[in-house]
Amino acid sequence: MAVVRFYSNEALKNRALQRAAKLYPHLLVTTELCYNVELTGCESLSHEQKGVLLWLFRHPLHAEPLSEKPNLTEGSGEKLVEIGPRLNFSTAWSTNAVSICQSAGLTNVTRVELSRRFLIKPKTEQSVSEISGDVKKLIECLYDSMTECIYQHPITSFTVETEPQAVFDVDILGKGRAALESANDELGLAFDSWDLDYYTSMFQRIERNPTSVECFDLAQSNSEHSRHWFFRGRMVIDGKEQKETLFSLIMDTQRHSNQNNVIKFCDNSSGIKGMELEFIYPKDPSQASPYETRRSLRHVIFTAETHNFPTGVSPFSGATTGTGGRIRDVQSAGRGGHVIAGTAGYCFGNLHIPGYDLPWECKGEGWEYPSTFAPPLQVAIEASDGASDYGNKFGEPVLSGFARSFGMRLANGERREWIKPIMFSGGLGSIEDLHVKKEVPEPGMEVVKIGGPVYRIGVGGGAASSVQVQGDNSSDRDLGAVQRGDAEMEQKMNRALRACLERSGGNPICSIHDQGAGGNGNVLKELSEPAGAVIYCSRFKKGDPTLSVLELWGAEYQESNALLLQPSDRSFLERVCQREKCPVDFVGNITGDGKIVLVRDEGGSGDEADSGRCPVDLQLEWVLGKMPQKEFKMESLALNHQTLSLPAGLTVKDALHRVLRLPAVASKRYLTNKVDRSVTGLVAQQQCVGPLHTPLADVAVVALSPFSLGGAATAIGEQPIKGLVCPAAGARMAVGEALTNLVFARVTELKDVKCSGNWMWAAKLPGEGACLQEEEGLSKRTQPYFKLTFNPSEMPTISQPARVAVVREEGSNGDREMSVSLYMAGFEVWDVTMQDLCTGSVTLDPFKAVVFVGGFSYADVLGSAKGWAATVAYNSKAKAEFDCFRQREDTVSLGVCNGCQLLALLGWVGESEEGVESEVVLSHNKSGRFESRFVSVGIQNSPSIWLRGMEGSALGVWVAHGEGLVQFRSSRAQDLIISGGLAPLRYLDDQGHPTEEYPLNPNGSPQGIAGLCSRDGRHLAMMPHPERCTLSWQWPWAPRDFRPSLTPSPWLRMFKNAASWCSNQE
Repeated sequence: MAVVRFYSNEALKNRALQRAAKLYPHLLVTTELCYNVELTGCESLSHEQKGVLLWLFRHPLHAEPLSEKPNLTEGSGEKLVEIGPRLNFSTAWSTNAVSICQSAGLTNVTRVELSRRFLIKPKTEQSVSEISGDVKKLIECLYDSMTECIYQHPITSFTVETEPQAVFDVDILGKGRAALESANDELGLAFDSWDLDYYTSMFQRIERNPTSVECFDLAQSNSEHSRHWFFRGRMVIDGKEQKETLFSLIMDTQRHSNQNNVIKFCDNSSGIKGMELEFIYPKDPSQASPYETRRSLRHVIFTAETHNFPTGVSPFSGATTGTGGRIRDVQSAGRGGHVIAGTAGYCFGNLHIPGYDLPWECKGEGWEYPSTFAPPLQVAIEASDGASDYGNKFGEPVLSGFARSFGMRLANGERREWIKPIMFSGGLGSIEDLHVKKEVPEPGMEVVKIGGPVYRIGVGGGAASSVQVQGDNSSDRDLGAVQRGDAEMEQKMNRALRACLERSGGNPICSIHDQGAGGNGNVLKELSEPAGAVIYCSRFKKGDPTLSVLELWGAEYQESNALLLQPSDRSFLERVCQREKCPVDFVGNITGDGKIVLVRDEGGSGDEADSGRCPVDLQLEWVLGKMPQKEFKMESLALNHQTLSLPAGLTVKDALHRVLRLPAVASKRYLTNKVDRSVTGLVAQQQCVGPLHTPLADVAVVALSPFSLGGAATAIGEQPIKGLVCPAAGARMAVGEALTNLVFARVTELKDVKCSGNWMWAAKLPGEGACLQEEEGLSKRTQPYFKLTFNPSEMPTISQPARVAVVREEGSNGDREMSVSLYMAGFEVWDVTMQDLCTGSVTLDPFKAVVFVGGFSYADVLGSAKGWAATVAYNSKAKAEFDCFRQREDTVSLGVCNGCQLLALLGWVGESEEGVESEVVLSHNKSGRFESRFVSVGIQNSPSIWLRGMEGSALGVWVAHGEGLVQFRSSRAQDLIISGGLAPLRYLDDQGHPTEEYPLNPNGSPQGIAGLCSRDGRHLAMMPHPERCTLSWQWPWAPRDFRPSLTPSPWLRMFKNAASWCSNQE
């Protein structure tokens, strides 16, 4: 293997650099990027291969080429430092970059990591050595030590010189409990005294020593995190044993409520009876095929979880994996569920915003934060960024939530603050009635892992997140327990699973479980219980060849689920996973002997176990059977509260000024506008209401199907601060808040409402177990400008349905709502992947229209739509198909959002003059972040076939993108395109004029450009999402006099125009 490097002097603009500039204004920092490319099977790249890589790495508007030598060198009195990802595992960024390279024909590229180089020097005559303390502190704030490290030298290899840890026996038979105590310390198992006694006794009883892998397995699978010992345990409060466990008290509520559950207290999810509706399905999800409609009984499912410890250690990564884990809970309900929408909540300590002192935030002795946890301000920013980013890339809207900070010294002198933050993630989904019940494991069934390969990620996360309830932890193990999120991989897995659920011949999934804490060791035991299974180490796809058996079995690497499948359905799943580019491993079989056995067979032919002992050989009843309850002895503490007294001289104005600055009360625009709230096309109510899109909604509402008004509603109640005064009152108020928020949705009746409770209490702390029983511009705004120049009920006629290919790439997430809009317009709609076109399994010859959908192809790695464009440009079959389609005169195309970025890169739009290549590039929004908004767009005169008859109208439309800024190679090109009528869509201000004002123009494009069309009018590229506005209930707001015009929605006319034009082409 070899590593080649390419350097770019592209300026970095990230939050860490901005923070460093404010903290150390006397230091000058110059930056460059380094692309570290690992080659396998060759030592260097050919001239052609190098050209492809340079095209991928270079921004289209940057004139300077990349260099194979660094641009920055360390001079006298300066400090040069290079920072990049830790080498022990491949990042999600690398996974997607490699996928792009593979699609572009660079098959020798096996890893790509991006490092950042910083040249630091004083602005004064001082040398770096004279202010070395400031330089060191600046460097520390430039990176996350949990996921990144300093490269002392340029990388020459990604190989980490470590030997996999050998499997060893823990000599309980010879040394008793002391041997297990030693393993507890060495492996970081977080066993408490009860665990040590129980497992020592168990192995002495069966007269054998456990292996190190079995001990690790037991620690993760039977941790508080995984088994909820506290909720299921015997509670002794003030010396009196309670009659019921906490869990039984919760379950008892079902005896007194409406029996409308279809799933309860299992599957990490809950479900209530739904309704029979019409849905759209691909005829054959294993290949390119037309969509058809079928009726189905769908139930509503809801799941929620927290991801607190990882978010405290590494906020962005922890929050991404919290969202991902909860999505997998929805996927794994019954025999598979459909993901619809998410909710999110954050609780953190006092923010201590620099330059923004708040009188209730205390500093100094007694108010320190642990060095292993991120400070609250970092949590508030990066955790919400992480959860939003994951949902955006996966394609799940976030529709409701909360944010709260607190830090206070109570009357008894006790400090109360969220040191370990709360990262709450909830999700709505649906499940087919036929898929509610998992099938019982039967001998011979295939045990399947689907999703990402095994990495040394999240090792020991189950035990680490349980340390406040059991055991203790050390800071050097926190890194191993932190995970990384890869929304792109989860989305590919979701598509493969959905293909199984939608197969017309029946769902091949017999049972499904999501992988979480404890990794394969936990999920495969749950999946195979009670029958048992044999699992083979060699059959797992490894992302890191240095993995030990313990790590393979216990790592909580993300984006992975486990399935049971009949052998006869194996070929179908393999075809689906190949089409969706989703890894799948057939790792073992159900045996029926009640044991879970892990065979170490890497040196054999696949089925041959090594001559030594199996690393895992456990009876399932030992670890998943009815185990003894743990006992928790608690003491009640008297709550000594001070009488409420307001400060003398406090005015209403001052009090209001304080209250409105609390994160729980203040505007949540900083949360709502960076997360997609319209993807799926099923959103009927999200956080924002009214003409100014103010985040005040109390309830979230989704449709189960685009063809019906039946759906689901969810609302949140949270009253943790009241719980400090009276826990019972806090609980009642939380339920009351949730119900009074829910009343704004037209629910069927109160008895159909179900409550899902999440307890996030530090239960082992003394007394707590017992208790558990866009602002500046807004002042100038009036309301959005809407105008209609045509009658939406008068649609063009369609003689014969034309065939349209809805083309998607890995990471696309807007295809279903686009397909529904085209179907409603009268097209014969086909589901087509880039993989279908690259393999030649389908051609574009029979299609009159092609639509490139929105999303994050390849997670926008290397630039929005860059990977998609590379696949088209450098795959010979795909290039031939698109060249031929474009040259035909009887075809049209539409690119929305990511598809718009693609058409600009391919040159299908943006030609200022005949025969001139595209002079348009779409770049990062001027705001520097993802923008989700409902804006007003004006339709100008243009040659566009799609927009005929709509000229002069101003319509509301959703936008959801991070890279929508239209940039031109020259001002002349911009003038020619606008004067030629090739920019037919413009963002409008409240007076109806094209605008560059933020946030009316969400990305800052010149003259409000929101879309471009080709000179012949056949190709249209636009950043807004009309496919999410073709139904009246998808519009979050419209003026009262405009609302009658929304049936049907005016945007349906756009799709009807194309359908009519195509149907009239010979």
